[in-house]
Amino acid sequence: MNLSVVIPTYGRAKDLERLLESLSKQELKPDEIIIVIGPNDLPTKQIVDDCQIKVPSIVALSATKPSLVHSLNLGIAQAKGDVICLLDDDVWLPADWAKKINIAYKNDELLGAYGGRDRIQLDVDGLMDPAPAAIVGTFRWNGKLVGNHHCGCLTSPVEVDVLKGVNLSFRKKALGYQGIDSRLESKGAEICTEIEICQRVKLAGYKVVYDNENYLLHFVAQRVGADDRNDIFTETTKNRTFNQALVMAKFRPAYQLIFHLFRTLLIGTRKEPGIIRAFLLINKAGPRVLLLPFQNFKYSMRGAFLGLNKHDLNHK
Repeated sequence: MNLSVVIPTYGRAKDLERLLESLSKQELKPDEIIIVIGPNDLPTKQIVDDCQIKVPSIVALSATKPSLVHSLNLGIAQAKGDVICLLDDDVWLPADWAKKINIAYKNDELLGAYGGRDRIQLDVDGLMDPAPAAIVGTFRWNGKLVGNHHCGCLTSPVEVDVLKGVNLSFRKKALGYQGIDSRLESKGAEICTEIEICQRVKLAGYKVVYDNENYLLHFVAQRVGADDRNDIFTETTKNRTFNQALVMAKFRPAYQLIFHLFRTLLIGTRKEPGIIRAFLLINKAGPRVLLLPFQNFKYSMRGAFLGLNKHDLNHK
């Protein structure tokens, strides 16, 4: 199997340098490495220009806007490999990482996407080592995503609904050659990108498999600006509610989508509060939090409407 590695990166030159060093020490070298650099990121471009990794091909591409989907689609379109491996720029790979991926796809023709554990590396406290989870990567009927990818799974390898984008590989023909739906919105790392990829792979008749042994170390970098996922008043909240409704409309039955929309309005989540949660947050967040349920519902309705239009999955 020919392996292409696609790495979108922005503003993390030192993190990228650590990743490239671990790629240079792989027992099985990838056939190509494609690095997609965010707009005006000169320090990262310098790191890539100075890179001495010995692989058949290393390509640097320049993104024209600060968007993960845009960067991934640039890399996927360029990739020539049978299998495309997506990596965050803030990870470190064990020496047999690529070899394990190669063996997994060779041994199972129905394997469409393959990923595993991202072991969280904390700068101060060292490696996080939580107990293994009973459920990993489940996209539930009500729209809720159960992650736990960083924990490892009690049963492994195991078929799942969703893999984490930090360590996700897929057969290019399983995703389809049109790339990722560019309607997924954000300035920065679009939320629900992994759901989009994995559900497309499953619809094509392939398996999505999580394997504890396919692990890497994840030095989780800080998110800033509009990409801050912890502030409920940023643009990220709007994008998240839109994207969640979009993927629900594309991949779930109508009754599940309807339940998701009303749940968004009435209850919501901690990060996208509905009416009930908003009232509970007044003392902490102020009266303006009461506007969020109706704003989120509006974005969800827009996402649902566009998601039901399945005639063109890419929508360039």
